[in-house]
Amino acid sequence: MWQPFMLVHILGAVLMGFYALAPFVAGKLKTVSAAGQEGVLTSMITANRIAQFMLIVNFITGGYLMSQGKYSYVWMGIVTLLFLAIAAFSGIMGKKMKLALQSVKNNQSNKAALDKITTFSTLIFVMFIVTVVLMVYNF
Repeated sequence: MWQPFMLVHILGAVLMGFYALAPFVAGKLKTVSAAGQEGVLTSMITANRIAQFMLIVNFITGGYLMSQGKYSYVWMGIVTLLFLAIAAFSGIMGKKMKLALQSVKNNQSNKAALDKITTFSTLIFVMFIVTVVLMVYNF
């Protein structure tokens, strides 16, 4: 049963790869036109939703895999906290993306929302990379 769970877990990690690209895409949002921002934000909202779903899948499969392996309690705690932080920040970022999209549709300024999207996507990126490193080098 371990191998199917590991397969789903790895596929989920690949689909969460959006978090590795998000800060670079968000950083360019200020340089495109309003129509471009609308398209990019719509795509980012969809990708964030998929990544959030896969985060839940990985949390469940990771819990099973942790129960089957021999990992330190410190490692399990750190990984769990990182997953919960990514989930929280991605939810906040999703809300900011929806607000920015709404302001683009209403022809309003959205600089503050775009700054927050960039900040949260960068924080998530760092936590995602740390999580991937911890998955490879567990202790």
